[in-house]
Amino acid sequence: MNNFADREFNTIVVGGSVLAINAGFINVVTLAGVYSVTVSHLTGNVSKTAIALLNADLTTLALVSSIIFSYMFGAFVAGFMVGDNKFRLGRSYGYALILESGCLFGSFVFLRRELIVGEWCAAFACGLQNALATSYSGAVVRTTHMTGIITDIGNILGQACRADTRAELWRLKVHIPLLISYLLGGIFGQLSYQILVEKSLLLPCFFTGGIAAVYLSLPMVKEATVVLQETAVHMGLIGAQPAVEVRLIGDPRQHDVYSKIQGRDVDVDIKNFLADMEEDDEPKKMTEVGGLSQSVKAAALDDQGRDVEAGRPQRRSISLANANMGGSFKASAGGGSVEVIYSSPSTANLPQ
Repeated sequence: MNNFADREFNTIVVGGSVLAINAGFINVVTLAGVYSVTVSHLTGNVSKTAIALLNADLTTLALVSSIIFSYMFGAFVAGFMVGDNKFRLGRSYGYALILESGCLFGSFVFLRRELIVGEWCAAFACGLQNALATSYSGAVVRTTHMTGIITDIGNILGQACRADTRAELWRLKVHIPLLISYLLGGIFGQLSYQILVEKSLLLPCFFTGGIAAVYLSLPMVKEATVVLQETAVHMGLIGAQPAVEVRLIGDPRQHDVYSKIQGRDVDVDIKNFLADMEEDDEPKKMTEVGGLSQSVKAAALDDQGRDVEAGRPQRRSISLANANMGGSFKASAGGGSVEVIYSSPSTANLPQ
């Protein structure tokens, strides 16, 4: 088992579940409050906006549209702070959670005075948190609304009922805890509001701040931050060309098929990588980087040195979007897919 991947998986499940409890709590408290609006998801608020526009209800329009904007601005700030939707251990997540904690305290201060700014702060905090939700080995992990989570659970279970499809059941180990946690957060939120009213928002405020403190103090986060910073410095010093990251999407604790390619002729590199995946003997041109087949074979060994080639999926469909500094390639299969990510070695794209 890949120990680093195992630690990342545990961080995703435990951290995501804790944040889902937080979001469920906040949403119930704001829904039960004086303005009776949801702040952890926006579908209903967008519908209310349409109704308010048609009825020329300017009061409702101002309320829901300002909440929508606040949520979006929170997501904007998260994107600026983290810079990537791929989960990588780093300090930027902790700093974002500290900001969320501060916004929740502001929400408490303003809502106890029945000021709309309190709803804006809560919506900003939820938008920030949800944008921290990430793509982890092909699974989209969101923590402030459950529509996508429930959709994925149903979709995976439906795929599992087909004989010709290998469903990625491992994703249920991520999605089900998120759903249960959000429900529990809502229950705790309602109980708390009945006792503490607006003061109940102090609980997720301190809770989120505590999560940030614990996360930033984790040795593996400090270790990952140092590694990423050293990599960024090294890539900058050698003037490296845009890199291509190639990996097998699936349960990262079970698969360790990973290779990095650097060079200008990345399309040929991709074809060679896929040829290796399919055990295709057709000769293909190797780039100046050289030894791609050998590097892929080495990457296909687990931490005990056992070949995991038998578990690789076969290519079924391909789409390629080539770009100098950005783009993506996927070859999907029943049990997973090969994903090639074009990326720049710029330090701006790495967590600090």
